Amino acid sequence: MEAIISPQILKWAIRRKDISEFDLAHKVKVKQQQIQDWGDGFSYPTFNQAKQIARNLNIPFGCLFMSNIPDEKIAIPDLRRIDIRENYPISTDFIDVLNDVLRKQYWYKENLIREGNENLKFVGKYTIDADVKKVAQDISLQFGINKELRYNVTSWNAYLKNLVEIAEDKGIIILRSGIVNSNTHRSLNIDEFRGFTISDSITPFVFINSKDSIAGRIFTLAHEIVHIFIGESGISNIRVEEIDPVHEQKIEAFCDFVASELLVPENEFISEWHDSKTIEENLYDLVRCFRVSSIVILRRALSLELINREDFFENYHKEVTKQKKDNDKSGGDFYKSFINRNSYTLTYAIINATLEGRLLFRDASQLLNVKVKTLERVTEKIYEV
Repeated sequence: MEAIISPQILKWAIRRKDISEFDLAHKVKVKQQQIQDWGDGFSYPTFNQAKQIARNLNIPFGCLFMSNIPDEKIAIPDLRRIDIRENYPISTDFIDVLNDVLRKQYWYKENLIREGNENLKFVGKYTIDADVKKVAQDISLQFGINKELRYNVTSWNAYLKNLVEIAEDKGIIILRSGIVNSNTHRSLNIDEFRGFTISDSITPFVFINSKDSIAGRIFTLAHEIVHIFIGESGISNIRVEEIDPVHEQKIEAFCDFVASELLVPENEFISEWHDSKTIEENLYDLVRCFRVSSIVILRRALSLELINREDFFENYHKEVTKQKKDNDKSGGDFYKSFINRNSYTLTYAIINATLEGRLLFRDASQLLNVKVKTLERVTEKIYEV
């Protein structure tokens, strides 16, 4: 029996999923020409084929029969650059991740309100008209992001781990993942977004795309913390590798400037930069000193007039050629990956609610995107002595 689906909805869903007709045909087990015929309205799939199409395109089955393309609105502002938005429109993967984070955030906020938690004073403390150095110094003082913290960590991953723990201690939930929920077959696209923030006076949430390099994730976290200090939610695509970054969004520009000052304070940078050394030697030392990418160091040196544009461009191209992805190698450690995806603070709160009888294990497992048996294993791990 034929399923009289809408050809325009099928074409829209294929574009939305960013999948080729060839790949969709392979998943549905038909020829590519068949997909083209369905998209042109020359023929129709069977109901079983339509169900497979909906499942592979991540849309509700009934959506295929709609007469008009649905107007999908996301719950937070899209602050990415205009050219990025044109080349990488909001995908189904991002929408599913955002909705999952919003679901977690809603539950956690209700939980904190029930426990009598009050508003976090630093949320929305500043506006984008504030002095960049003043905001960076305030965050540094309140969160302890300083020279001592950098010197006391032994690796980039340890630095990021410390920053996450500090943020969570202050009331910000940090979720880090490179996949949609717990589906390893749905990888996130680093070109689409690097992070996003849900700014809330009680339960601010930050999501970081783990497909980025470790240096990129550190900068994204700092950038998103600034978002919370100015009380602005939004999707970010921080591109520290750009030579002359252009911002259509004043919010993003401000967050970039503050994040740079927070992670690489001007006074410290100038004192650590030595004219007696070559640029390459300074890069080697300062990347390890501040634990940011060499591109950030080069941009900082140029903005502070420690190098000229000719030196900048020459070394910039060398560094871009050398840079490699340094993604988190914890894929084999289920517990670590699970905690990164869901945050220790949130996971503990959800498990605690189940043990106190305020939340069913079934509901808790759905919040954390795992099976009940898996959640039981995580519970044993968290409470092991």
